[in-house]
Amino acid sequence: MAARILRAHANRFNTAVRISLAREAHRYRKAMVQGIRNQAPGGRKFRPISPITKFLKGSSKALIDTGDLRNA
Repeated sequence: MAARILRAHANRFNTAVRISLAREAHRYRKAMVQGIRNQAPGGRKFRPISPITKFLKGSSKALIDTGDLRNA
């Protein structure tokens, strides 16, 4: 009887799982972007970049040069 009920609701269940996974992925993406923006993903600050790198890229922020990684 359980198998019959599961087969009857398989499509709705699959849709609910996809939606739930998409929401969870969005939550993790948002946390990673915020971590890069704050220069402390997971609450751990990045090491400061070297003065040469800072001079060449014109910024002191790690992982941010053009914003492509953050926006991906």
